[in-house]
Amino acid sequence: MITPRPQPHAWPRRAGSDAWHWPIDLTRYQRHSVFSDLELLELDRVMNGQALPRVLPAPLEQVLLPVQEALSASHTHPRFHFAVRRIFLTEMHKRRRSFWSWTPEEWTEILCSTGGAFADRYRSPVKCRQQVLTVAYLLCGFTDFHTLGAFVRKMLADTIFGAGHMEAIIERVAEGAKLWGLSSQHAQSLHTAVREAVLVNRSPYLEDLTYDLLVMMGERTDTLAHKRKLRTVSCALMALGLFHQTLPEVPYPSTKKVAHRRTFLTLGTETVAAEWLQYCQRWRATSTLTPSTRKSHYSFLLKTGRCIQSTLSQGIGHARLS
Repeated sequence: MITPRPQPHAWPRRAGSDAWHWPIDLTRYQRHSVFSDLELLELDRVMNGQALPRVLPAPLEQVLLPVQEALSASHTHPRFHFAVRRIFLTEMHKRRRSFWSWTPEEWTEILCSTGGAFADRYRSPVKCRQQVLTVAYLLCGFTDFHTLGAFVRKMLADTIFGAGHMEAIIERVAEGAKLWGLSSQHAQSLHTAVREAVLVNRSPYLEDLTYDLLVMMGERTDTLAHKRKLRTVSCALMALGLFHQTLPEVPYPSTKKVAHRRTFLTLGTETVAAEWLQYCQRWRATSTLTPSTRKSHYSFLLKTGRCIQSTLSQGIGHARLS
């Protein structure tokens, strides 16, 4: 096992009142999934009326209290509060269950695959979708972001973890990508992948990200560009000493001219001993050579590893090989 090198720019984990905390204390709520008879009666009466009242009956105000507090904690503009509350009431009336019990599939249906579809479904401003998503994330742990199409991940991450905190995280990953020899040509999409990773992990600390988490995120998306950016994140984290291996290279379509040029970095790595491959990747992450020279040497090291592995598999012992 390769020991990660010390990282002097790690985000400090503060203790006490300065430590980051989840914005909502979920233990304060009862989180009942089944309505009482009185709550259902009031819900039917309100939703069957001609117009939704600004002030709801006390039982419904109590049901929506967590939603209201989540909106307040996320600093949502008050002019969106009424529309968001109406959406929650509409869906609870339809499903006859509290939002606490909604499944990821139900949240996906409610949030829709696009902002336009959401606006058409509820006849509400598109911006309300971001607020409903924030509530779903804060209260119910919804993280199936890959089902939602385009939405502003930066806004959600900054709301949950703080804009300054996220800026520091992005800078660290950018530093790792630079150490790995990657260009900043597609920095924005890399930043999006980082924000989604910490959101899915429900922690603002890069040290809490895991290889398995990035693998899961790559497996659940069909977008090749996003898969590649997740691999870039893993490369940056390895360069920072936080990972011991990178995600596999995501090949380009055969019609791309760059496909053959890039495959030399991973072609045949399955025939290289895992320990040798880790050493090669660690060297590539920490070498001070120019990117082009580093790639050339890395390719030669992989070829050497394949040669050694092939020789050993043919029955030639370590002593004779040395």
